[in-house]
Amino acid sequence: MVKSLRAHDPDEPFFLYVAHNSVHGPLRAKPADIERQRGRYDGGWDALRATRFARQIADGLFPEGTALPDRNSEAGFDVGPWDELSPEQRHRHARCMEVYAAMVDNIDQNLGGASPTRCAH
Repeated sequence: MVKSLRAHDPDEPFFLYVAHNSVHGPLRAKPADIERQRGRYDGGWDALRATRFARQIADGLFPEGTALPDRNSEAGFDVGPWDELSPEQRHRHARCMEVYAAMVDNIDQNLGGASPTRCAH
């Protein structure tokens, strides 16, 4: 498909979407990939959302004054405040976020992309 597209118009950009299934459960990742994520999510999802949203606004992805949406409140999938979790729940959820991020990083490594953790090296 790509060869055909390039033969037809070599200068025309194209979009190729790969819906990789690696980030579905069960969550598993290589220990080295998980270790690179260690501690990154200890502050919880509320702090992470606020930090990432502020960066998106600063980068011009959203207009100034755009409000951060509420956490997910879909019945059965609602997400409560991080501060209301027990220390054990926080540890478990932070660990899940680390493993998920490690899985995404591994996809980037194997598709030839540069993940944020790779760019710094």
